[in-house]
Amino acid sequence: MLSNNLTRMHLLIGLLITLFCNTVAWSYQPDQAAIIISKTADGKVILQINSSLTAFQTEVNYHFGKEAYSSPEAFRALVVQHFEKNFSMVANESDTLQVINPLVVLGHVSKYVTEIKGLPTSLNALQINNTFFKEIYNNQAVVALLLASFPEHKNYAINRET
Repeated sequence: MLSNNLTRMHLLIGLLITLFCNTVAWSYQPDQAAIIISKTADGKVILQINSSLTAFQTEVNYHFGKEAYSSPEAFRALVVQHFEKNFSMVANESDTLQVINPLVVLGHVSKYVTEIKGLPTSLNALQINNTFFKEIYNNQAVVALLLASFPEHKNYAINRET
């Protein structure tokens, strides 16, 4: 019995170490991002883009120059400006969604968080146009839709051109 419990504990510890190492390794890669769309308990729909601080810096420095900011607040403002030019979403092929209340969280893994307005209650399609990290070679983004109203059993296409 003791041996069985030790084996389970070793397996659990090994799994936790593996998850921690994968998270740390992933966070260093500027060519990888995660786009998460979810709903809060009070019904707000939130968009979150996670990537390395290096990825955000690369884009801001390329488009605005390294001298364009001298403080974290100025850098955050440039990230918001870059997002507004390089990210859009269309629901059901005709409803352009609006984003409000942007927040940029700087850190090893940096985040762009904003509220989505205008998401229809009946959602059949969602087109995401993302060129936010276009200057980073071979950039890739994983999209996670954590919305109960989004149809579960449909085929979804991710197109690199859009």
